[in-house]
Amino acid sequence: MKRTVRKLAARIRLEKEFLRAYALGALFNLLTFPVYMTTYYFLWSHVYAASGGLPMELDQLLVYYGTIFFVGSIVPGRGFAGSMARSIVRGRINSDLVRPMGLQEQALHVTLSRAVVKGVIFLPTLLFTVIVFGGRGPLDLVSFALLLLPAFFVSFFVYSLLWETAFWTGRIRGCMGAFSFIIRLFSGALIPLSFFPEWFKSVSGLLPFEFMAGLPARALLGGIGFQQALILFVVGMAWAGALYTLTRFMLSRGLRRYSGHGA
Repeated sequence: MKRTVRKLAARIRLEKEFLRAYALGALFNLLTFPVYMTTYYFLWSHVYAASGGLPMELDQLLVYYGTIFFVGSIVPGRGFAGSMARSIVRGRINSDLVRPMGLQEQALHVTLSRAVVKGVIFLPTLLFTVIVFGGRGPLDLVSFALLLLPAFFVSFFVYSLLWETAFWTGRIRGCMGAFSFIIRLFSGALIPLSFFPEWFKSVSGLLPFEFMAGLPARALLGGIGFQQALILFVVGMAWAGALYTLTRFMLSRGLRRYSGHGA
């Protein structure tokens, strides 16, 4: 355990350049976010006027999307999947395969260290949004923090399934856009799931994607009680465990195919 913590700390120190590169982007998003969301609020209000108005007020939407932005900044996404797929196609994983730590474990260390760095960078944006547009109770903050863990691991393993297909397809760019759109749609990152009809929410509830974004945002808004958050934490980690098993199976098959092609 101590060795793993030391490796993670060393990786975080290596990300100093990464932190400086994102600092300006964090400031820009902090300044433009309220204007961006206010514009969309009035657009959506016009669209939903005939059905009785939006399910959320403007301040709730600002907190919701501020949370979505924060969570999306720290969890692995399409950039992670694209980078891993390119490493496979270009043969850069050859040196990784001879290291004592497995390929997936190496990727987990890198993404986890970057999540810590990004969390430090973008936390002021989240705090600014919550303080200015509506404070939340301590238990809501605890529920939010609790659901960040399944959000990270479910995202990591879902996008691992995407990059592992590169062992067979050679490229994932063609399906990347559609894959990411489906995830953003069913996770609530694109539009809050409360805006959709009941049948859509029922389908979404059968999938793990809401753990990646929508549930932490709902928790911070006070829409999920602490006891429910505990249950969702267990369910989310169970999803992560199931996805981990599936990614390990795909990775072992993919590496066998990779080695069989003379890599």
